Amino acid sequence: MGAFQTLTMRALAPVRRPVPLRRGRSAEGRAQLKALLGVGQVSLFKSGTQALQAVLIHCAANQSSLRNEVILPAYGCPDLLTACLGAGLKPRLVDILGDGWGYCQASLLAALSPATLAVVAVDLLGLGDESLRLRGLITDPYIAIVQDSAQHLPRYPSTWSSDYQVFSFGRGKPLNLMGGGAATGVAQSQAVGTQGPVLRLIQSRAGALLFNAATHASIYAVASRLPGLGLGTTRYHLPEDVTAPPPRLARQLATAVPTWRQCASYSITAWLPYMAAWDEFGIRPLRAVHSVSTPTEPLRLALTAESPQLRDALVDALCNAGLGASRLYGRSLAQIDTVPAQFRGDGPYPAADWLAKHLFTLPTHAGLDEQAALMANLIIKRIAGKTR
Repeated sequence: MGAFQTLTMRALAPVRRPVPLRRGRSAEGRAQLKALLGVGQVSLFKSGTQALQAVLIHCAANQSSLRNEVILPAYGCPDLLTACLGAGLKPRLVDILGDGWGYCQASLLAALSPATLAVVAVDLLGLGDESLRLRGLITDPYIAIVQDSAQHLPRYPSTWSSDYQVFSFGRGKPLNLMGGGAATGVAQSQAVGTQGPVLRLIQSRAGALLFNAATHASIYAVASRLPGLGLGTTRYHLPEDVTAPPPRLARQLATAVPTWRQCASYSITAWLPYMAAWDEFGIRPLRAVHSVSTPTEPLRLALTAESPQLRDALVDALCNAGLGASRLYGRSLAQIDTVPAQFRGDGPYPAADWLAKHLFTLPTHAGLDEQAALMANLIIKRIAGKTR
């Protein structure tokens, strides 16, 4: 039997990047990260959320107090709101495109005002962002462009087209270090945060071993149902003060970054034989409309179904077969129950709401093999065929 078996034996996690256990010297870790990103300065933080929060605080400190609005896409991770509110700023949600990932240009231009401090360009799942387009579109020199690259990490030095870049090393991120974040253009935080016993466990080698085991296909079907692990869940978190990064972060980067540069961790190769045939069932890849190229190593394969009913039926069937499908966030930011009502924006956001109801993802990590992809293809054709 192949590497992948049925749900009773194995189940793929939506994302799986094993946590590296080896550590080196802190100075080497910082140097490796700067070389990877192709930047002269990079600062480390407790999380990607706090890295974005620090960037927004820096933006506000260098501008008039009248500029207090941060433009965010109306579909995305709730941590975008957390960072904005933690910086003491007002989130301004803007609808996305109806035919791909990116801001709706008309909605974005209408939202710009003398109160606009920054526009956050989100690289969703490694599909690409539109910071280069935004650079030409936004003529106000006092509006900062922030690339949120929490879900994408280059393997080679990149040319950045924004004022700030933000990265994350948390669970489910391209380079998983069980926590931590980085940002360019801001100073290192010297604040000291307290770590409870649970956080200390998560950030320890024991926590890394536990996560690596829990996300292995052999036991993920059981681990994902255990209370407390929170595997694959997305929640809105209350803002916190920006604190210093965990001491082990730079030491982990010293060994993790060279490995990252040498080998790909995610690939859509296993899906390529089937994707063209899915189009006849109304299942199509989500693309960043204004991105320069189509990514071959996205964090997940992002697809849209022609109806919410088809999307839900596909995700349920694929998950029951242990194939790692996901609805991602499931709702637009304005529709997430735990987000405070006063910060949900004015709306409506029809394209963001549409994407939340139609989008689903499939794994692209190294645990995916040809047998799993073949089984997923058979399930997709069977479920989608019933709707025709």
